[in-house]
Amino acid sequence: MAFFGINAKASSFDESMDVKIGVFDAANVRLKYAKNDNKYDIQADVKTANFFGSIYPFLGMYEANGEILKKGVKPFVYKTKTKSRSHERTKTILYDEKGKAYEEKYSKTVFERLGKESSDEVQVK
Repeated sequence: MAFFGINAKASSFDESMDVKIGVFDAANVRLKYAKNDNKYDIQADVKTANFFGSIYPFLGMYEANGEILKKGVKPFVYKTKTKSRSHERTKTILYDEKGKAYEEKYSKTVFERLGKESSDEVQVK
């Protein structure tokens, strides 16, 4: 099984890389993978950098963990958090013992120019 071109049979890896668009450094990316017995944990962080970061500041954090089965995987939790100049969003999905999503939580906070915020939070079961 390959994960972004890296052999996912390894017990863990932690890689950082810079993403370039032409001559510009566009973003910094960090990927972490850990496997302990039959459990996995994957994390990814993305942050715009330099010129791109000043035009569109963005930070994204993504996480998933679960169990490795003989045929596929069974997720436990999936989480995301993204933040830009104008808003922040979070999402969490919880999975039951069969790997089926049973609860989803979303939130979004909008940053307005005068320092005011508005938030929405939704929970779906």
